[in-house]
Amino acid sequence: MAQAGIGSDADVVSLYGPVIFWITILFAGTVGLSQSFAGDREKPRPLLHRHGARRSGVFYIARVAATLLHVLIMGICVAGLYTVFFNASPWERPVALILVLASFSLATVALGVVVSAMTSASRRPGEVLLRILVVPLMIPVIWWTLRANPSVFGEPLAGGALGPPVELDDYLLLVSAMNAVYVTAGYLLFPKAIEE
Repeated sequence: MAQAGIGSDADVVSLYGPVIFWITILFAGTVGLSQSFAGDREKPRPLLHRHGARRSGVFYIARVAATLLHVLIMGICVAGLYTVFFNASPWERPVALILVLASFSLATVALGVVVSAMTSASRRPGEVLLRILVVPLMIPVIWWTLRANPSVFGEPLAGGALGPPVELDDYLLLVSAMNAVYVTAGYLLFPKAIEE
């Protein structure tokens, strides 16, 4: 099968395929986030307002956990489609794939739940605004994830133009630190986000 608009050259596929994979995961995550508050928009008194700001931190953690599960399932489906469309298997290093996918997805969800709460009042414009706000905030995690490409897909992207490859242990340490910041900031900012 022809590789999704980038030709069948194995070198080109190895250079651009992983980028397409991670961008797909990022946008799949924002689809999950935009739907995260869809039910609350339909109710006359959303769940968030019934319980007040005291419990909104717990609600944030629950929302992050539920949305993360949704994004991980979508990520595994994307990995299957990647195998079909790019004739390359990301499952050669399954442990690395799952760890990097989980770390990347947690960053997306931790940031996105807060932004989704702020943009949930508007329907279509809110979904566009969600993507506009989440993607720039994700740039550090995207950059580290692309540099960790050899741990997942086997070789550096663009011949190492993004910087030297990052070992899996270093990647997990760095992105875990970022995720701790994102989750803590989200926990603290979520009550203000739902008041708006």
